[in-house]
Formats: sequence, structure tokens, C-alpha cells
Amino acid sequence: MKLTKIQAIRIAQKIYVKQDELVLEIEHMYQYT
Repeated sequence: MKLTKIQAIRIAQKIYVKQDELVLEIEHMYQYT
């Protein structure tokens, strides 16, 4: 499957957003323990 540069960038941005959300959730979990 060939991706254009724009498609690859969009996919990468989605992955980074998901990682940021996970990090925030983990930080919240540690704050409340």
C-alpha cells in the first residue's frame, strides 16, 4: 500500500494525538494514587 506524504503525515498526527491522550490518562492515574 502506497501512501502519499500528506496521508502519512495525517496518520502520524493521529497516532501522536492518541499517545498524548494516553500519557494524560496515565498522569491522572498517578496523581490520584
